[in-house]
Amino acid sequence: MKNPPVKSIGQELLQRVYNQRIWGKIICHFDEDAEKEDINTRVQVSLITVKTLEADWNFIQGEETGASYKPYFFEFFADVNMSYTTEQEFLRKNNGKILRVYLRKTEPVPSENSIVLSGHLLTAASPIRRQGYYLEITKEDDIGKFVSNTLKWILKRKKKIPLLREGMKKIILNADKNPFARIDKEIQSFFQSPICGGSIYNVGQGNFVRFYMDSNESFLFDAGMTTHKDSNTKITTARAEIRGIQPQLIILSHWDIDHIIGIAEIDNDKIYEDTIWIAPNPLLLGDEKTSFSAARLCLYLLRKNRISLLHQGKNANPLNADETTSSGGKVTKYCQNNFELFQGNGKDDSNGRRNNIGLILRIRLKDSLNYNALFAGDCSFEQMPEELKDGCYAFLLTAHHGSKNALPNDVYSDGNGLAVISYGKNSHGHPDKEHTNALKKNRFLDDCWETKDAIRIDFYFDRDYILASRIQNWEDTWWTTKYTKGTILFPINFQMNRTLYNPKLWRLQWNPNLWILHFDSKLWMILWEKSQKPPTHLT
Repeated sequence: MKNPPVKSIGQELLQRVYNQRIWGKIICHFDEDAEKEDINTRVQVSLITVKTLEADWNFIQGEETGASYKPYFFEFFADVNMSYTTEQEFLRKNNGKILRVYLRKTEPVPSENSIVLSGHLLTAASPIRRQGYYLEITKEDDIGKFVSNTLKWILKRKKKIPLLREGMKKIILNADKNPFARIDKEIQSFFQSPICGGSIYNVGQGNFVRFYMDSNESFLFDAGMTTHKDSNTKITTARAEIRGIQPQLIILSHWDIDHIIGIAEIDNDKIYEDTIWIAPNPLLLGDEKTSFSAARLCLYLLRKNRISLLHQGKNANPLNADETTSSGGKVTKYCQNNFELFQGNGKDDSNGRRNNIGLILRIRLKDSLNYNALFAGDCSFEQMPEELKDGCYAFLLTAHHGSKNALPNDVYSDGNGLAVISYGKNSHGHPDKEHTNALKKNRFLDDCWETKDAIRIDFYFDRDYILASRIQNWEDTWWTTKYTKGTILFPINFQMNRTLYNPKLWRLQWNPNLWILHFDSKLWMILWEKSQKPPTHLT
């Protein structure tokens, strides 16, 4: 008789959690510059129980936790933004605090000492699951009882509460002066091969970009997924593709859930054991601004020695990172071939500090600064390193899903640059019209591509051109393609059937110098001038 499969902590999260006392960290995402009566707040409550905290702390301590312990996500999101109300005022005042909460399947009647939010519970070990719930939040500050119960139920002795900073101290306090020296060597070795292209997936209101190397290896820039309930069927198709991805390296632009939770969609636990990770140091934000799920992932990767945490501007020990230790800049130790990594300065403007400590990726396509590709994450352009400003870009994944708080005033195109906006259903008004107008003003093409209209957007880089294609469906589909050659742009429309598996050579009648080679197994298209004669066996 076979033994039953081992359940992970993530799979057990929903067992007996409703109507039970748990704790939630209030995390509000709001616009500080908005007028008081116009404020909209996206409410997230990061959840934890005694059982999950026990498993987390045992892992941090280095104690045996069994094969079932993996990073998992346990978060509640309110269904809609909240207008300015007494409930929102309470949540804003308690932003970052840990309060006692209850998950309810039916709507409870709020008392004088509680408020009730309708929304959905997002849990993920693999894959992501969403379920509708009501969350009752007590108005009394329960942190004292929380610490007391932690001491009684978990540690049985006097210990500090095991949040992010304490967990990091426990793991790397006795590490070498540079605790990331070993992983840095792996990263530097990885980028010895240049980047040749990639795909931006439709994950709704989130960010998920896969890059391909000349070495046939791949890496991710963000691994997000929407936290909203989004019925777009193209997201479902994209999720199915994402499950089979096998990245050798993952870069997280920052620690927001919509940029990391897509990891749970990848059907491969080796991403936690073998894959290399790079991310901003979460201590730059402090415990109160970091979800339990993000902290858990960070601590797991630290324990496994699979992550390098960055805070540019200071060569301090990562444990000493705080809001004063990052001034942004170029991450020179990783910049090789056509790959360049930067970090924002972390200024707490209307775009938010948690976004502005973010990592930014530039792909150098030519030695000239006027022919590059930029992947901005959620960092505002204003808070990016000066080296990235006033640059002329041929390809841009614009910042923060097209937010009005991250206007592209400092980046330009020569009139042929393609801008892409990664977004889906949201309550923030993304993409903002002011953002798209700024892209047009700075001479990016009027037709900004949006991931919500596609399964994914593919792009291919060479020193002489960029090719980008929108994959909109898989059966007898039209691919909309743009080809950039110097300052000349050719719009191309052609029909491609997915059943073609042998290489096919396409010649565009209106431009006899342009050829397309299509391999369906990898969905790559390569262009060259006719004068450079393609291989004879293909003609």
